[in-house]
Amino acid sequence: MTTYYLAPSTATPAGSDANAGTITAPWLTLAYAYATASAGDTIYLRAGTWYEGLNALNKANLTIAGYPGEMAVVNPGKLYAEGGGAGEWSYAGGVWTLVPGDLTGPDNTVGLIRTDGYAIPRMASAALVTGDPGSPMSTADDRFYWDIATDTITLNLQSGSNPATQVYVVDGTRRLNNTAAGLIIDNLVIQYAYDGVKSSGTGTIIRNNTIRHTAFQGVLAWGANSYYQNNVIHHIGAPYIYDDLTTWPTAGTLAVNNWVHGLYVYGANVTVNNNHVSLCTGGALTASNNAASATDPDTMTVYDNIFLDWVVFSGPGHLLYNNVIVNADATPGVYAFMYFQGASLTMYHNYIEGRQGAFIGYYGNTGPVVFKNNIVRAQGGLNAVILGSFTASETFDYAGSDLDHNSYDCPAGTLTWKLYAAAGGTPVSYTTLASYRAALQALTGGTDEAASLSQNAKLNASYYPPINSPARAAGVAVSGQRADASGHPRPNPPSIGPYEVAGRFAGRRILLPRGR
Repeated sequence: MTTYYLAPSTATPAGSDANAGTITAPWLTLAYAYATASAGDTIYLRAGTWYEGLNALNKANLTIAGYPGEMAVVNPGKLYAEGGGAGEWSYAGGVWTLVPGDLTGPDNTVGLIRTDGYAIPRMASAALVTGDPGSPMSTADDRFYWDIATDTITLNLQSGSNPATQVYVVDGTRRLNNTAAGLIIDNLVIQYAYDGVKSSGTGTIIRNNTIRHTAFQGVLAWGANSYYQNNVIHHIGAPYIYDDLTTWPTAGTLAVNNWVHGLYVYGANVTVNNNHVSLCTGGALTASNNAASATDPDTMTVYDNIFLDWVVFSGPGHLLYNNVIVNADATPGVYAFMYFQGASLTMYHNYIEGRQGAFIGYYGNTGPVVFKNNIVRAQGGLNAVILGSFTASETFDYAGSDLDHNSYDCPAGTLTWKLYAAAGGTPVSYTTLASYRAALQALTGGTDEAASLSQNAKLNASYYPPINSPARAAGVAVSGQRADASGHPRPNPPSIGPYEVAGRFAGRRILLPRGR
């Protein structure tokens, strides 16, 4: 196991692939370092930027990391010059055109990403770049089309500025893509990429990174026994997508992009903790393999995260605690937290808030659900909880479920709970906690929600309960829940929600994006 080093050619000592790869004689390129390294080796990147990706990582137990205390940036995207020549942008008729000459297909794997924000939506034809793209977009939105037959990109950049200073171009090769076991990606800034990191290997560890401005997933990974820790992830995906390769919602139509996620991870014995994920067009976290059922081996432990977009889970045996989940998306049917096709779910001490209103959904499950010490806030005045099976083929396990010591609040209107008493039947809505509690207890045969509250928890802007919060000491002690999301010890009885007291953080790393 050998440690190698990379540095820019302008650094001291200067990087060169003719060097030995030591700290005093570092290499220059990621490609050369990876080609030379063996399984089990470590590659350190010194301060600088690498305009390259590694799309075929297949060496076991390899570590690629930023050198401690320095900022190493992996930027696989490409900026093309303006000029109108080969491989240059030209401007005419209100649009920019480019024949890049080095992109790979198919066409849906090419993306354009604004340097100051999200990816740019890809249109189904060049005509839609110059004309009206159709609902839900408008002619005021940036948009592009890549004609794979002529290798021509047509771009309508509403700012009118030169895309060579504003837009990175990526394809499916421009990312960190791994198939081997034991990959570690640590302490990097990964930006302007197709995906930030893709890994199918078991034992993947992605930690301490900033991943931002990607055309598709921030992290796409499905290996068992993997860890995703201490990452800051933001500005992921394009706001709209032409769904021309699937049947959802209707093939060939333009739709709001719910396909791209900050973290799209699943697998057996996966841990997701202490991440800060926001500004993702398709949600902060999706833990689903798209064919999920109660028998899938997807078991995840998710704790101490801040997810400022919606979260989706499927599969059995998940444990979530001490998370902040806030969804500001007003799209109908987009809940802050959704769980479907699973055999069991356990949630303790989470804060869950949805702008659209219906923000906790348990769909098509066989149950049971354990839901305790959580704060639930519905901004839109719609459904606080939807519980049960909406398909006749599955029966929710009400008798095995355990819900209590939760706090429910709706500042903007009437709070509603909805229960499917019969699988595939018509749900019944309840507008008071008392009526919901009585109906739920009739289904479970227990005392569910007996100690739950229907009032404002009065949390501060950091989701801490001040001294006058009714959530203080209103929870129930839970085995294994010894500390809150800041490291404060949980007393008995504990507070409801992810934090115990308002005050300084104790033992938790504060995660803030490095730059935009």
